[in-house]
Amino acid sequence: MYSVTIGDFCVMSNHIHMFIRAEDPSVADQFFRYFKTETAHAVNKMMGRVRGPVWDEGYDSPIVLDEEKYSEKTVYILTNPQKADLVERIEHYPHLSSWQARLSSRGVKVYECYDIRRQDVPRLPQGELSEREERRLLMKLRAKAKGRKRIKLVINPRAMFETIKDEQEKTWGEHNERVLEWVRDEQLELSKKRILENKSVLGAEKLKRASIHQVYVPQANDGIRTICLASDADERKGFIEWFKDMVGKCKEVYQRWSQGDFSVDYPLGFFPPGGMRPKACMLPAVYMDDY
Repeated sequence: MYSVTIGDFCVMSNHIHMFIRAEDPSVADQFFRYFKTETAHAVNKMMGRVRGPVWDEGYDSPIVLDEEKYSEKTVYILTNPQKADLVERIEHYPHLSSWQARLSSRGVKVYECYDIRRQDVPRLPQGELSEREERRLLMKLRAKAKGRKRIKLVINPRAMFETIKDEQEKTWGEHNERVLEWVRDEQLELSKKRILENKSVLGAEKLKRASIHQVYVPQANDGIRTICLASDADERKGFIEWFKDMVGKCKEVYQRWSQGDFSVDYPLGFFPPGGMRPKACMLPAVYMDDY
């Protein structure tokens, strides 16, 4: 439905980290809206609720400007379960992440998924599920999806790397080996820290059995959004200056449109408020020329 490429990601119990590539930035927003809508419906059905808020409003979506920062944030994403004291290593994490795609020599992992629709999602019992109860629920879901076409979920960190790699940068294999080594080093440091602090991890089995019916109080959202991520401070500052300048131009165009003057176009890569002449725009390939 939406032309985006999913790269590295990790699904945590109360948030998700995800890299995506989208040539048309408006598609990225549509994708996340759809993703949040459908998962919210599923969570509410599993909890036996007709409706209710699941996700925080909006999302943080900075643009990653270079391979170094991409590698750094990939390591951050893949070590999130360890930082939260859930497992010792990402290999032990039972929930979804891009780790298997990272271990693939191709840098791609394809999953064949059942077509599970809104009406198929069951209400889960209170408390933890036993393995037998879990298997029974899975068999019922598969039975409902019988005869429907399987859906392919493609996780492709390599495509992300090929998009963002520096001109003098290494090959995918060299980049990936560095990321894997970095993840393992970070895990070792986190393990040492837990030993010093006399902490332990929750463990994969408890994570798999955990009930969805748990109270969670989110922290207050200050509404701050990150514009971009870059390893070079000058590049980051330059992009932010360019971005703020473009926002000013958007405001000028919006004012003219509000007064009925549609002789000027909205700046490329930015989108007018709803109802104000929706128009497909592309993020400029080389924004550097603008500043």
